[in-house]
Amino acid sequence: MSDTENQYDWAEKKGFHPQLIKSMIVGGLVTPLVLTVLVAALLSKVFPSTPPLTLFPIAFALVVPIGVGLGYLVGLGMTKQRLAWVRWAAEKGWSYEAKPEHPGADILDHVDQLRSSTVYWRHANRRNLIGRRTEVGGACIMTSSSIAKQQLHEDNQSRKQANRTRSGRCVDLVMDTGTSCPDMTIHPHAFADRLPIPHGRATVTFELDAFNQTWTVRADDAKAAYDRIDQRTIDFLLHHGGRYVLEFVGGLLIVQYWISEAESMSFQRQPRRYYDQVMSFTKSFTQAVPDDLVPPLDLDSLR
Repeated sequence: MSDTENQYDWAEKKGFHPQLIKSMIVGGLVTPLVLTVLVAALLSKVFPSTPPLTLFPIAFALVVPIGVGLGYLVGLGMTKQRLAWVRWAAEKGWSYEAKPEHPGADILDHVDQLRSSTVYWRHANRRNLIGRRTEVGGACIMTSSSIAKQQLHEDNQSRKQANRTRSGRCVDLVMDTGTSCPDMTIHPHAFADRLPIPHGRATVTFELDAFNQTWTVRADDAKAAYDRIDQRTIDFLLHHGGRYVLEFVGGLLIVQYWISEAESMSFQRQPRRYYDQVMSFTKSFTQAVPDDLVPPLDLDSLR
């Protein structure tokens, strides 16, 4: 169920907000666990003759009000951030959900096909989902965070693969394509060691060496994938991409942007800028590729 402006607009009103009592309790419980020892150590320098067992209760009593206040401020700040998300999404014609329990379930026509994806982090922590219906189905964008490791099991006739560590943060755009094409994964070579390689997908090679040296295309049906990726698609990926991974699976297109360590602080401050960036990339991609892959869509302007 989508979040609404009415859920959060109270955060802009003056005065005490009882909605934040839970945050205050959490702050009052968690902060002493972190700061009591530090405050007790500082007090021991001021009162060196006082026994440590006497200083700990005093430190605890001093830290609890600080934790309650911090909990209130943090909760208020998070509420204002969610309010900004709701308004930003609404301006673009999207709905917003802070903590989606079943991402895309009420938006995508083929959400069940995510189970077959090799790039979608199934056990990730997902936040800030925006969604909408499009001309060919649905689309949603969300932030995914994970520190999980995935062990790949391969049979004796397949090349043995090392563990793939799916850790970090990424922005996922998942959309219905309204088309039928072979399942395929398109990713930069640099990401090869971060993705589980399905042993049923063959590597597709194209005439342009510059593309083959930069990008890897794997598909269940190599010939069908080769026929659908034309020169415009190749040119687009050569001039864009970078940290993008794309996958076509069962009527869905997944566009995944990996947040680098250098971008981590920027993403914390301006996450919606990265959502705009992924929207813009996907719009350009749909306009560059053949219509039998995915029709051209302007995700930012549809109403």
